[in-house]
Amino acid sequence: MDPIGMDLLTDLAADLQGQCSRVPQILADSSHPRNDIVAKYVLAQGVDEARDFQMPEPILHPLTNPAILVVGFNPNYGAGEDIPRFGEGLEDYVDFYADRFADHRRDSQGRPAGKTLSSGAIYSIAHYHGIEQMVAEVLGTSKAFGLNTVYCDAYPWKWKQDRKPAIRKIDGECAFQRMEKIVLALKPQVVLTLGGPSALVVGDWTKSEPRPGRTHGNWPTMHVASYHPAAREGKFSTAHKEKVQDALRQALIS
Repeated sequence: MDPIGMDLLTDLAADLQGQCSRVPQILADSSHPRNDIVAKYVLAQGVDEARDFQMPEPILHPLTNPAILVVGFNPNYGAGEDIPRFGEGLEDYVDFYADRFADHRRDSQGRPAGKTLSSGAIYSIAHYHGIEQMVAEVLGTSKAFGLNTVYCDAYPWKWKQDRKPAIRKIDGECAFQRMEKIVLALKPQVVLTLGGPSALVVGDWTKSEPRPGRTHGNWPTMHVASYHPAAREGKFSTAHKEKVQDALRQALIS
């Protein structure tokens, strides 16, 4: 990985690891103020022991000057997934995410993959695969993540959907600062956001009519907003995906 990408990953991971040092204390005493962001996200995993707590995702396989930076809302929670948990050393934590989409982290068909904690079985991750194929078609490559595209989330914390914490203004400010740090460091050509909440952290939410727009502030990049692939009522249709791809093409040549 290039030095800028590694420096950014290490910086984000170190910050998150520092915040997660409170995990044992938070799990032992759940009576925390409502504006305690770290406690809110830690408790939303619903684990009883610190060793079971899944660490937040700093950023996946960062590259300097990628064509596209894909931004989701928050990482998926998988209880049986073999990922860094509380107590992991910083070096191992960084190493896990540094080459998240390398060939040895994919399945036999080359799709982004995960590994089960109990058996070590490899399984493809449909969300990553679908998004990768969508942007790869725009960029004219067979793969995208780890080559010319980076994936991250506006909120790095994992939570169970049935324990989803309320997202308040202070959370939005933290997400904005996080995305600003990532965008200014990596300098992508285009930021593609998945879903309204992610879009509003980065720029305008254009809903069903994706089009190139500006990001917030003075970020040196364009923004295209898409429905999330998991959006209800079939909003992420084939027609919508094609509109997103057209908007990405326009943004890349602007």
